[in-house]
Amino acid sequence: MEKIKISIFKRLTISYITLVLIPSIIFILYQMFVYLNNQELNLKNENIKKLEKANMQIEEIIIQLEKAKTIMEKDVEFLDFLTDQKEKTNIDYVNFRDKDLMKYQQIFVTMSNVESFKIKTVNPKLLNISNIVINNVGQRSTRIIKEDGKYKLLYSKTIYFYPKNVNLEVIVDLETVLNDESIKVWSIDYESKYIRGIKTENEIEMRNNNEIAYFKRNDYFQEYLYTTINLTNTNNKMLEYILVILFFGIVFIFIIYYVASFASNVMLKQLKSIISGIENIEQGDFKSTIKPVTPKNELYYLAKQLNEMTKKIDNLIYENKQKEESKRIYYIKALQSQINSHFLINTIENIKMKAYMNNDQEVSLDLTNLGKLMQYVLNIDEREITVSEEIQFIRNYVNLVSMRLEEEIDFKVYVSDEVKNEKIMKMVLQPLVENAMYHGIRNISRKAYLQINAYMKNNKIIITILDNGHGFENSIKTDINKGIAMQNIKERFETYFSDRESFDMKIESQSNKFTLIKIEISK
Repeated sequence: MEKIKISIFKRLTISYITLVLIPSIIFILYQMFVYLNNQELNLKNENIKKLEKANMQIEEIIIQLEKAKTIMEKDVEFLDFLTDQKEKTNIDYVNFRDKDLMKYQQIFVTMSNVESFKIKTVNPKLLNISNIVINNVGQRSTRIIKEDGKYKLLYSKTIYFYPKNVNLEVIVDLETVLNDESIKVWSIDYESKYIRGIKTENEIEMRNNNEIAYFKRNDYFQEYLYTTINLTNTNNKMLEYILVILFFGIVFIFIIYYVASFASNVMLKQLKSIISGIENIEQGDFKSTIKPVTPKNELYYLAKQLNEMTKKIDNLIYENKQKEESKRIYYIKALQSQINSHFLINTIENIKMKAYMNNDQEVSLDLTNLGKLMQYVLNIDEREITVSEEIQFIRNYVNLVSMRLEEEIDFKVYVSDEVKNEKIMKMVLQPLVENAMYHGIRNISRKAYLQINAYMKNNKIIITILDNGHGFENSIKTDINKGIAMQNIKERFETYFSDRESFDMKIESQSNKFTLIKIEISK
């Protein structure tokens, strides 16, 4: 055996480290990546929820303002007083201020986020009344304004009242509405920095170093609310996590190295005895055994299996020698029997000629059939013959048995042309025909009938043997498993064919009526 040059110890150690450490590192890095993404995703979802909540709060304020505007639109007397420029008494103005206007002032005061409200009209008669502004009335829209460095919501709506209209303007402090310092307003009109996607996108995500900003547009005033996330703490935690993993990874490498070293030494020690046994086997010594290693691991069972294998090989060698010796003896006997068979056939031929010369035709014919039968049986060189040759042998056999039993048998044979030259086992039908003649149709009250059919079907050779003999006591239709003749044929088929599916043999019978044997042979 060639000497081992590559260190198995090093290979096993590297394999242990590779198989254990690398998947562990990949798994840990994957978990770190998942953790970082989850942290960022959780922060993002948390801040988006804040922005959605802020937009809902703004929506609630605007809905309240819309309700107040609706009340004012339906107050015809109030709107008429605002737009009517006819001269009125001071008492009328005082009543309007202290009664009608105060009602709306109380409505807006109840809204804690409202800083002020104004009603714009072109009626100069109301110049000195608080919350009334004399100005041109036109189309207004709700928007964001900036006062004293703070963003505020200007709710501005036009109330239509023929023939004059008025404007309702309410200023809402957004900081008190949002009630969250992390949520800020981004107005395109007041911010100088450009952000990609502004004016076109409803949601924008912007990254800058360790900060992420999420923008969400408000549907009412088309400006953005935004909040920022600082990832510095998350990144610092991740860095600490990586350092801890590296430390334990290095410690883990040393532990694996020493464990692998110990395991490798144990395995190599066990392998030495196995290698020694294999070297003996290689030299042809199949009687030596490998000492089983301990503990009972894979190498133990490997040594055990090698011992069993060498024992089987030794037995096979012995059996092969015995078979060779048997073949040699059989060959000698076959030569001897061949000599004897020629003597018997020649002797029968001489007797047949004497019978013919004595004008005994019946004896001569019987001896002719017997000679052909013996010549067929004693020819040991042929294991396969054609269907037509097997049928001819059966004809000779039936004629001899009929003579011996002194019974007349109606013997019919039908062989299709397509199977005449197909090869089958030699003497496959003789035991079955013998069984039918001696146990089936012998001594029956009616004329004995025996029929053999051979044909091809579904790429199979089909041979049937039918007799009108005694049959079986009970009607059956089963596989052949009993009977000397049947068992003989079955065993010969199983020996001849490597698989059981290449042939099939079945019997069907009725008491005192018939027996049908069917053989199917796959081509």
